[in-house]
Amino acid sequence: MQDVLLFGLGRSTLFHKKKTSKSIQSLLEVMGGDISVEALESHGGAEVRPPIRANGLKLKTLDHGEQVVKPHGVFKTPAEAKGKYDFVVCANKALDPTGLPEVLTDVITPGHTTIVIIQNGVGAEEPFKERYPENSVITCVSWTGAGQEAPGLVVQTAADYLTMGSYPGGTETDKKAIEDFAGLIEKGGGKYEIVEEILRKRWEKVVWNACWNSITAITSYDVHSIVRSSKEAEPVLRRLMDEVIKVAQAQGINVSSNLTDELFENAMSRKVTFGSSMKMDVDAGRRPEVEVILGHAVRMAQKYNVDTPTLNLAYVAVKAIDNKFATQKL
Repeated sequence: MQDVLLFGLGRSTLFHKKKTSKSIQSLLEVMGGDISVEALESHGGAEVRPPIRANGLKLKTLDHGEQVVKPHGVFKTPAEAKGKYDFVVCANKALDPTGLPEVLTDVITPGHTTIVIIQNGVGAEEPFKERYPENSVITCVSWTGAGQEAPGLVVQTAADYLTMGSYPGGTETDKKAIEDFAGLIEKGGGKYEIVEEILRKRWEKVVWNACWNSITAITSYDVHSIVRSSKEAEPVLRRLMDEVIKVAQAQGINVSSNLTDELFENAMSRKVTFGSSMKMDVDAGRRPEVEVILGHAVRMAQKYNVDTPTLNLAYVAVKAIDNKFATQKL
């Protein structure tokens, strides 16, 4: 039996009142072991902790039917959850990736706990590896959809799939860690894939997110309506995707130059238009995940001398929104 702490169980992740792109519910429904939940006070934890403690977490899923998951513990802070865990799964909003490793010192045992990152964006792995060099880090790309009907009741709206890999990987310890984590997913019939080039998968999703998340958040408009709003829209948005691809390629990450065509076809061929998790956050007055989706790419562009005027503009616009909300909360 393995002990798992799921960090980040609030309205910004699993318990968003609208759709969310995170697959926390699939992890909870398929993982064996003693699962503990840390529900962040600042992200809706106060709302969801009482019903989960009393009745468990109720799930209506497409892949696994209806289930009730009863965590071993439900906590307000990492200090309350202090202990020795085999896995700490980070599924919180990635607002401060550089500060998170220090926040989790009470629940990460050096040389023992495997850190699993299931968040949007890029750049979250290195701060953990710097703070915990002896710990294995698994980084994941997740695609799914879910919504909250009531506190403690989650409905899955799109099939979940998890792509994962070790960061940076290569050791026998890393290999065993990812095999053990995959075993937890497989035990409950979850869908997953282990890949060597996990950073390529992450950057491929960032190409999607940097474009659609930013433009929907800035305009508070859906994707199809934005693209059809003017003849200039599609070329500008394609240029944004192309710039992010060039940033990845400059780092030696093998992202295909054809990815823009694939992602545009994916988006525009959907029968129903869509927004983004960033748009939901901005519409609700919450801070967006600007640094991991846009800021890291901008900094890598500067480091590798890649010209990214469209990406820079998207970052400046979303960063201003983020600063407005951060200032309002002071």
